Amino acid sequence: MGAVWHAFERLVQEQLQLLALEAEQAGRSLVWMIACGIIAGGLTLSAWFGVVGASVLVLVELGTSAPLALLLAALANALLALGFARVVTRRSRQLGFPATLRSLHPQAPRVTAAEPAP
Repeated sequence: MGAVWHAFERLVQEQLQLLALEAEQAGRSLVWMIACGIIAGGLTLSAWFGVVGASVLVLVELGTSAPLALLLAALANALLALGFARVVTRRSRQLGFPATLRSLHPQAPRVTAAEPAP
């Protein structure tokens, strides 16, 4: 019985060591993913600035005044930001698992206005 117990302890220790090594590897991977995401976000932002800047230059070349071209670019960015904010707001409603919660807490029967007695 002692040999079985010793083998069990050894197995548990090896499994815990494996778990610790995998957790460390997962942590490193997560840090790399976050870092790459931040870098990708910065590069995307700089590319967007280039597109907006080129659009402003095109508008100026077409005869639009520079302040008006900048204002139009800012307005277009604001409208896009509002559109994305609406998408985020709509999507955020799904974060609370509404269908699951409804299934766990069924609605009480709705009380309607009583009909007058005949």
